[in-house]
Amino acid sequence: MQAHDPRASSTLSVYFRLLGYVRPYVGLFAVSIGGYGVFASSQPMLAAVLKYFVDGLIDPGGAEILGLRMMHAVPLMIVLIAVWQGLGAYFGGYFMARMSLGIVRDLRQALFDSLLRLPNPAPMAVFITWTLLSGRARTSARCALRKKGNWVEDHTLSLPSGVYSATD
Repeated sequence: MQAHDPRASSTLSVYFRLLGYVRPYVGLFAVSIGGYGVFASSQPMLAAVLKYFVDGLIDPGGAEILGLRMMHAVPLMIVLIAVWQGLGAYFGGYFMARMSLGIVRDLRQALFDSLLRLPNPAPMAVFITWTLLSGRARTSARCALRKKGNWVEDHTLSLPSGVYSATD
């Protein structure tokens, strides 16, 4: 009998907790998977067109596709397949990137909200938050903490030199 591994259940619980952040972006995820499906469908199409190309090499006079001679049809179909493949790759990558940026933004927002709820935020917690936030988010964080009590403007200049200043 094998003993139950507690790490596997904790890893699975962490995975499902993080998967919860994908829930608001299910539509973007579906379009992305569809785009990658379109991209993947172009590979068998290319193999089928190359079959006609090889048949045309064997019997150059008798091969036709949709009423077009092989000399015109094969390059046209290869170009159309390349466009189909490009559209699939674009939609797959674009919507996956939008989803991932949204998830990262949500994670940062959850972290920042939890740090704002602390009774007395320590300088290290603010420093960690500052390093995770991008420029625009850092500006809004400065405004939110200013509302809480002018704490940021007193302590951002005391961060290690060359890391972040109050003006970035």
